[in-house]
Amino acid sequence: PLLARNVGQVEFTMHRVLPDQANHLLYQLTGDISKPYIPYGLESQIAEKFQSTLQLKIESAKATQYFSFDLAPYLAKTGMAKGLFLLEVKAKNPDQSEGVVDRRLIMVTDFGLLVKETVASNHEVFVQNFRTGNPVEGATVEVIGSNGLTVLKAVTDASGHVVFPDLKDFKNDKNPIAFSVKK
Repeated sequence: PLLARNVGQVEFTMHRVLPDQANHLLYQLTGDISKPYIPYGLESQIAEKFQSTLQLKIESAKATQYFSFDLAPYLAKTGMAKGLFLLEVKAKNPDQSEGVVDRRLIMVTDFGLLVKETVASNHEVFVQNFRTGNPVEGATVEVIGSNGLTVLKAVTDASGHVVFPDLKDFKNDKNPIAFSVKK
């Protein structure tokens, strides 16, 4: 849930990162996973945008209002039930001046991905289905370079497992920035 005090309106902007543009976002992403820094303006180059506004009733300047944001209409508009989204929430004060702004990345997926780096610097990747809890056999796991192209790829075994070698020698446009899973 979200909460606000003395806010009359909340604007939601949902950016669905286009699948073939995710590398541009990931390459420029800095900060902590709980509060990533995404350069302003980047989303207009790599995503499609949807907006909505929620009117809140201010009963008291000190009263806390709880509300939520439903992703379902955005997922329906895109025709995609999964993806990477950038959500921006902007509070409008009663005088219509801009209040607090927060931006978060949201990944909607059926897969859980765990990547472990071994002592030998190999990368052990495990893929699990969130709905069933079972390993995902036959999923294609890709290491994505900073230019968005696949650097390495492998297919998971019956235990949902694949191993990639040390990635330190990949440089420049092949610098690994993400692991991607497709099935």
